[in-house]
Amino acid sequence: MLDAAINKVVRLTITGSSWQLERALASLTYRVRLDIRRDLEESREAHRFERARNCAYYLRRQGSRVVIWRWSYVASISEANRIRALVQSLQGRLDAYRATHIFEEATHRNISRPRLAGMALHAFDIGGYPTLRAGT
Repeated sequence: MLDAAINKVVRLTITGSSWQLERALASLTYRVRLDIRRDLEESREAHRFERARNCAYYLRRQGSRVVIWRWSYVASISEANRIRALVQSLQGRLDAYRATHIFEEATHRNISRPRLAGMALHAFDIGGYPTLRAGT
């Protein structure tokens, strides 16, 4: 499994097995994980908004792998829906540059100051730095 924080907002995870996918989605409720697996089987992609953690997700099945993009600091379902629409309108593949740009366009905030007033702090706000973790 590859797990990379691209910047304060965007995170990319690539899973190679159903066990890794389950581990990557462990923070989500059981029902949401079921819905995501169903969507991946039916249409090879899934979108979700996790209000409690202010995160929007885009998942895409590519062969035996699942690519998971996560945007933090997403303040509302409206912002999550704009992220979804921008992802679906892309010409070509989603990459780190595009994922960052999508956040900025959907939220009208930039990566260096992504939080709305009153939004919960994120690890990067207090000194965390992007990491790259590869393993099983």
